[in-house]
Amino acid sequence: MKNDVTIQINNLAALERLIGGDSELEVSLRQGVAAAMATKHLKAVVDHPRHWQVLADVKNSITAQARKAIDEEIGEIKKSTQYPYYEQVTLSETTKKTIQSLAQSEVSQLIRTLVTEALEQLDIQALVKAYVDSLVMTEIRAQFNQKMAAALTKV
Repeated sequence: MKNDVTIQINNLAALERLIGGDSELEVSLRQGVAAAMATKHLKAVVDHPRHWQVLADVKNSITAQARKAIDEEIGEIKKSTQYPYYEQVTLSETTKKTIQSLAQSEVSQLIRTLVTEALEQLDIQALVKAYVDSLVMTEIRAQFNQKMAAALTKV
């Protein structure tokens, strides 16, 4: 059990004789005096109903301003009135356009990257050569067949 001692000193000289130059004791006494004054004088302010009302008003004001800013900048937040209770966000047109623009930009960049990588892996010259060779062979066969048909009709 803690025993509290209360000393009342009405004279500065008596207090100085009691402390006797002990700075640690002086700091401890100063802290005790400050705590006692705070408890005595500030408790009435903190416990006053008006104090709590002001805090509630500030909180409500900040919440309302945040909701308004969100509604204007991002979209409207609505709480569901049915189970499951959740918050639904309806995006503003500006936010929708911003998201759409960002998504299109990202998708376009991704497509460019994929096409570039695919082209780097392809051997374009080999593909062109194979295509040209195929066209030349088709033309050679067509001319050969045409000349053979003309030669057979002469025979």
